[in-house]
Amino acid sequence: MGRSRTKSGATPPGGSLPPPSTGPTSGVVRAARALPPEADDPPTSTREATTDKRRPGRRVRVSPNACLERALGAKTPSVRVRWARAGLAGGPCDLDTQAMLLRQLYLGELELGEYRRARLAAEQIVALGVMPDVAHHDAGRACQALEDAEGALDHMREAARVCPAERRSFHLSTLGALLYAYGRPAEATAVLEEALRTPDVAAPLLRAQLALARLRAENDAAGIEVAFHELLHDRAGEGYGRFVLGELAVARGDRRSAQLFLEAFLAKAKRARMASQAALKPEIDRATELLGRLVWN
Repeated sequence: MGRSRTKSGATPPGGSLPPPSTGPTSGVVRAARALPPEADDPPTSTREATTDKRRPGRRVRVSPNACLERALGAKTPSVRVRWARAGLAGGPCDLDTQAMLLRQLYLGELELGEYRRARLAAEQIVALGVMPDVAHHDAGRACQALEDAEGALDHMREAARVCPAERRSFHLSTLGALLYAYGRPAEATAVLEEALRTPDVAAPLLRAQLALARLRAENDAAGIEVAFHELLHDRAGEGYGRFVLGELAVARGDRRSAQLFLEAFLAKAKRARMASQAALKPEIDRATELLGRLVWN
């Protein structure tokens, strides 16, 4: 249900997830050791594949921080993954750098479609305790991509529990969206009602989501018309909002509008990067199912 983009994929209203902030230090980096190696990893994790021009034949030592910079500036997911791995295996660094290297690894693996590796990287950030709500959110997205509904919901619940107040609506709306997409509208209703009570929410989109959840949970269509017109004339109705508008149009019996909104949502989603498609998989599946019913019935 309602989402705005972040680096880790599409997300619900309430703002975007920030990058990991500075944290306490740790003497030894261990997180990369549980990750399976890749054939094209650098032969030595702290050495660059270039030589020192002042001393021909000698390789230049690259620190974890330098590897992080290379990962952040990588043009492709595979290069991002290689530099993140090199930094993680490169010796002592502080927890913040370690967490950011792991997040670059997570993002790269997710973009490559290596969802199990992405989940492992995210769960190692969870174990570090740096920005725990962001880490749980990322792990939940990887679980989504793996079609592990319970794992995704568990991580999203934990993200909503441990997050700072300013990100609570973000995590609650994500959780409510997943509960609805996974066919649990009664639970989604309770979570979305709580999300609407938090400050700085995208209210039209959340109210539309809540109206849909109540319709499916209680057969209560009272808020559908108002929710549809409110979202239709709000900026939140763009992008992901097209999916919600499509569902609302189906509920209103407006087949033509429903088809247009759902087709627009699917066209944009299928042009998105693999990480975004993975984050939207439940909604893509739902939109495809609804569109099939509209076309063939």
